Amino acid sequence: MKPKICLIIEGSYPYVQGGVSSWVHQLICGLDEYAFEIVALRSKKEDGLKPAYEIPKNVTGLHHIYLGEGIEKPLFMPKKLSLKTEILEALSDFPNVSSFHKVAASFYNHNHKNSLKKEIIYAEDVYNMCEESYKKFGLLGKSFLDFFWNIRSLYLGVSNVLLSEIPKADIYHTVSTGYAGVYAAFCKINRQNSKMIVTEHGIYTRERNMEVCISAWPDIDKDAYLPEDGIGIYKNLWQSSFRAMSNICYRYADKIVSLHNKNNKIQIKEGAHPDKVLTVRNGADLSLYNFRHRIRVSNPPVIGFLGRVVKIKDVKTFIRAADITLKKYPESIFLVAGPYDEDEEYYAECVKVAKLLGIEENLKFLGKVNSKDFCEQIDIMVLTSLSEGQPLVITEAAGCGVPSIATDVGGCKEMIEGGEDDEIGRAGIVTRSSNPVETAQAIMYMIENEDFYSDCSRNGRQRAERYYDEKILFESYKKLYMGAF
Repeated sequence: MKPKICLIIEGSYPYVQGGVSSWVHQLICGLDEYAFEIVALRSKKEDGLKPAYEIPKNVTGLHHIYLGEGIEKPLFMPKKLSLKTEILEALSDFPNVSSFHKVAASFYNHNHKNSLKKEIIYAEDVYNMCEESYKKFGLLGKSFLDFFWNIRSLYLGVSNVLLSEIPKADIYHTVSTGYAGVYAAFCKINRQNSKMIVTEHGIYTRERNMEVCISAWPDIDKDAYLPEDGIGIYKNLWQSSFRAMSNICYRYADKIVSLHNKNNKIQIKEGAHPDKVLTVRNGADLSLYNFRHRIRVSNPPVIGFLGRVVKIKDVKTFIRAADITLKKYPESIFLVAGPYDEDEEYYAECVKVAKLLGIEENLKFLGKVNSKDFCEQIDIMVLTSLSEGQPLVITEAAGCGVPSIATDVGGCKEMIEGGEDDEIGRAGIVTRSSNPVETAQAIMYMIENEDFYSDCSRNGRQRAERYYDEKILFESYKKLYMGAF
């Protein structure tokens, strides 16, 4: 009998297209003999929100956890917090996670979860705990309100996770650490004989740290002599919290999966036990992609970017690289394909940059496209991401014989140059992040060097067939699921 799987996803499937969502949908459809429950973690409930994917028939339930969901203020404010002892123990242990098992069991077995949620948000005990922490951290003189709302936001998210129902399943498979990883650990602790798997596409702690670092914080000292002296307590608080969430996830997971060897090493460095760690690469259905051995770049060259138009993809570097390239090859065409509704402000900034550079006639934003059709019409695929797991677009491009230029993040280098067991040869060029000059130089090198371009075209397809076919992905997860018992 095949085990039932509960997939736990934070902030993506089934409501956001691309990236992790595409992988989740691919996995569910490819393993149609398995039944899946889906738990989608989102920041808040949105009326009228519709799935971006048609839910497969082997999904037997779709559940939601809203991390920022509060509760109506009670007429009479509670004073006591019924799990004060357990919560205080967890806070005193922070950012270590040795007390999590006790806290998770206490939340699960609490008979009045609605009352507990009111206590967590409104109890006088909680306010007093925040006040004590404020003094403990030596923050007198800084805004208590800023501190209180940061703390409240953090524990509200964790509390909503621990107050959620647990769908019946044999394996709880989370697609990240973070809040989703904490929920998976919560499920494993409270569902006897269940197993837990985590698949990290990127390293959650590092991606969140990047977001934390570029965010504006009310307590940053901009006049500090050294940058590290100006870092505020709130930034450190969130970074420590994300690290603690990962530690919880790694501790309770039976298997810890990454998409490439580089991230396996990072997982071990971040606290994962080496015996739990393994690699399962992403894959594409290569039968859908018509391979054409590219001998040279077409005239005019067509250079493509395929991905969400968001900050972490660093589309502005692609735009600036286009500007540099156009100075030497003014007929070149640059296409930005992918949804831009996730961060409309950033999309508007990208459009503005293109206009300010005067290249809007050569650079077009296409919105969502069919990836196969897009790959077939371009000569070079360019990724300028600040962070990646293992971008499927490199495999999709290689399936069509299109070489790629990508930043040295995540598994990009392994996909383009090969790993330890791979002697196929280069399938493109790897560049440094946030470096439009280097990206432009790579584009121009491919335009000018036909032999290199031709070799990259052939090598990419060969590597995709050997390591990145979705059949390998499906077989690997069948073995993982069946091997868990």
